[in-house]
Amino acid sequence: MPNMLPHELIAFIDLTSLNDNDQWHDIESLAHRATTDFGPVAALCIWPKFVEQLAQLNTHQELAIATVINFPLGLDSPDVCLKQAERAIIQGANEIDLVIPYSDLIKGDSKRVADVVRAGKEACKNTAKLKVIIESGELVTERNIKIASEISIENGCDFIKTSTGKVPINATLDAARYMLETIKTSNLDIGFKASGGIGNYAQAIEYVNLAKNMFGHDWLTNKHFRFGASSLLNSLLSPNQAGQNAKEGDY
Repeated sequence: MPNMLPHELIAFIDLTSLNDNDQWHDIESLAHRATTDFGPVAALCIWPKFVEQLAQLNTHQELAIATVINFPLGLDSPDVCLKQAERAIIQGANEIDLVIPYSDLIKGDSKRVADVVRAGKEACKNTAKLKVIIESGELVTERNIKIASEISIENGCDFIKTSTGKVPINATLDAARYMLETIKTSNLDIGFKASGGIGNYAQAIEYVNLAKNMFGHDWLTNKHFRFGASSLLNSLLSPNQAGQNAKEGDY
């Protein structure tokens, strides 16, 4: 089966702006980019402080609104994560991208990771998707990446996501493979999101093909597969730019 065309990947994008200096006009501009001639992206991923205003702009609910919790370092307590997520959902978020306390996992404390994921799931219940960011570039090893993925799945996530985009090493094909293998072993209906440094078609299609080879073509919808990206959309809309390198700051 031939590769998907660039415009076919647009539906997998969580169009993202998580810059420290973001203002409302940046988010409004992001929202205007989200619907293309080839259809909309999957979601807009923004800071919590913009969720309520974006929900008011997105009155027809054409796009999912995602926001980040415990971001980017994963240092908040489960109770704080619960309250942050509940507030974001009340304000209009449909998806919660929650960072695990990955530094604790590296030290061998898996209980705290489980507690944070469960808090996120308690907030989301059946009203919002929970996408758990394991920060694979910091976990480094196959063992750590698979343990983080397993804990996230066992405690109720809907997606496992590679990265925040805020560390030196973000999404990699090796990490993606370990995470997808963990999903497959679980036999549960869990999605995967690659995030950080994926800025063009050539890079994106490698992740698509990895997932397709493992799960089959029919699995590949945005209910199971996402990219967290800012510049990828522009590249996909301009196929002659498909070979350019990912731009720094692509989350």
